[in-house]
Amino acid sequence: GDTGGVAGNVLTNDRLDGAPLNPTDVVLTPSNSGPLTIGADGTVHVATGTAAGTYVASYQICQAASPTVCSGTDASVIVIVNAALNAVDDAFGPLDGNTGSANLGNVLANDTTDGAAIAPGSVTLISNATAPITIAADGTVSVPAGTAAGLYGGSYQICETANPANCDVATLTVNV
Repeated sequence: GDTGGVAGNVLTNDRLDGAPLNPTDVVLTPSNSGPLTIGADGTVHVATGTAAGTYVASYQICQAASPTVCSGTDASVIVIVNAALNAVDDAFGPLDGNTGSANLGNVLANDTTDGAAIAPGSVTLISNATAPITIAADGTVSVPAGTAAGLYGGSYQICETANPANCDVATLTVNV
């Protein structure tokens, strides 16, 4: 959506007399509208800046040798727009290691999606915190009682639940 681009070719799965068709054997007539356009060669283009959603463009193919023998159908494209994830580095403490804390803070509290606070369930968190420090799936940082004094760290990654390939990483520092 953000960058647009080629989504595929409508002729790839079309058949002529049951066999894969040779694009030169047909004349393609698109019914372009909205953010999708179909080129004369069957290439489906998505306009730059298209919002997330499902879009449909229609087209018809006719045999080049018999222009009245035609078939029409639709091409559907699902557009995914990457959210602007911003995982921000976190620092917690100082904390008394003798007592520890089951909820020292939440690493997601200062992270954003498209500039707004992260909505519950919209990201998946992957923790790489250094033991004995833990980061729960909901972002809660825990330090067990009896943790030796020192600086502990690690990192965590957040990825969009709807688009798991869109991720960002931040570091964590805990002063015990």
